[in-house]
Amino acid sequence: MTAIVNNLTLQDGEGISIKGEGMSLELSDDKLNFSHNGNEQSWDTAGVSEVSTTSKDGNYQLVVSTDEDSILFSTRDELQLLNSAEALASQLGVRFSEHTGRSVEADEHGMNVIEQIQEFPERWPHSNVEGTPMMRINRVGNIIQFTIPSELEKMSFRLFLGGLFVAVIASIQIDYTFDSYVLTVLMPLLPLVAIISVAIIFAIKSDILVANHSVAMNKSGIFIQPKFLGYFGLPSIQHSLSDFRDLDLTDSGSITFLFGENRMTLNLEDKYQAEWILSEIVDAISNLKMKVS
Repeated sequence: MTAIVNNLTLQDGEGISIKGEGMSLELSDDKLNFSHNGNEQSWDTAGVSEVSTTSKDGNYQLVVSTDEDSILFSTRDELQLLNSAEALASQLGVRFSEHTGRSVEADEHGMNVIEQIQEFPERWPHSNVEGTPMMRINRVGNIIQFTIPSELEKMSFRLFLGGLFVAVIASIQIDYTFDSYVLTVLMPLLPLVAIISVAIIFAIKSDILVANHSVAMNKSGIFIQPKFLGYFGLPSIQHSLSDFRDLDLTDSGSITFLFGENRMTLNLEDKYQAEWILSEIVDAISNLKMKVS
């Protein structure tokens, strides 16, 4: 059974040092040294072909591939493990694969998605120019803008409709009588206003009850505007181009964006539509002519 390591820390400088309770993993010039509770193991760095992570029962494992795969340790700290594994793969100059489905080839370390698409277009899907586009892409100079036909997450939308139904029942059953005619008319609307206001706050804070995301890209960054219920624009979220680390599909038919350490998932109608939309985004990015600092 793989040991579970707590309090994982990463020191990334001229070398790599990953430490936890009773465990250390250190990279020197030509050796990768691992020790855990007095047991030691080492590999020649030239023999390491890939660093990856796996997931099982709420724990996350670091795997080093040489002639065979070696699971070094397990931890509950997913984000720290991913950061540590990617830093190790970058220093080793080998492929990195996440349990999330994301992968970074050996020559892509340090690149954002725009640089990857422009440097290695053959590694990305491209749309059939003779096919029917699913998005309208507007280009003005080095600015591109498009709206992804993302869909509402069904469970949260049902809960929202349920809340509206309860608010309507409350408005009907509670007797609102005031001397002011205006108050008598407006007070029954308060439960509905309260439910909608809370839903909008959750939409802004947690990216739920939103759809039809509008995306704009230029040299200043990436601007994403979700729409409440797919119709009402919410404040745009800005990300730097250098933080645009991944663009991929999920098995369920969603598109995922990774900005820094924040992953955003957009639900599409099905996997076919998600694949086509992804290829159209890739084509749009391919035509961007900008350097990313």
